Amino acid sequence: MYLLGYGESDKPDSGYSLTNWIEGIHSILESEGVDKVGIVAHSNGVIFAKEYYRFYPDKISNLILLDGMLKQIMEDKMLEWLKSTLERSDYSSFMENRVKKLLIWSIDGFNGNYFN
Repeated sequence: MYLLGYGESDKPDSGYSLTNWIEGIHSILESEGVDKVGIVAHSNGVIFAKEYYRFYPDKISNLILLDGMLKQIMEDKMLEWLKSTLERSDYSSFMENRVKKLLIWSIDGFNGNYFN
């Protein structure tokens, strides 16, 4: 099965979210009448497999995860900041400012406060 946006699958105008991918997987399995599934996931697929298991643990018979991220690598504070940044109406100018700050930090040194 191709995940949404991969291979020959649809590329939705609405964009992508982890929930959309998980619900897409679930819809396919439901429409095919699959009660339980064994999932083998590699690399980025590990993220989707873990989330599918989190949402639908009773649907998983076996779960094999290969060469993927098993631990959360960012603190919740950073994840929330990233999410809110991507949703900003002034995203382009905001990121332009961030890049300028990074350049200043590379010359003057990091001030320890990335969120401001």
